[in-house]
Amino acid sequence: MLISANVGHSQQQQMDPGFKGFWTLNVEKSDFGNRPKAKAGFVNWGEHGWTFAVVSADGRLYADAIQSDNGCVFVGLAPTDLSCRV
Repeated sequence: MLISANVGHSQQQQMDPGFKGFWTLNVEKSDFGNRPKAKAGFVNWGEHGWTFAVVSADGRLYADAIQSDNGCVFVGLAPTDLSCRV
């Protein structure tokens, strides 16, 4: 799963207010490639970044966050294939 955030390093970019809020992953419409479908997924976009959680097909939970006040800072242990640049 690749999750990216486009957050500028030289100046803070404003997020479209339409993204703010709590989002639930539509598992049936999502493409997981060759990986088993997740059971659930959630994203909470806020004023200072976002948090997300995914419940994998085998029931494991993965959660992480990005704080975006001063560039892009991963809060948790992000996999190496995540990036703050698109």
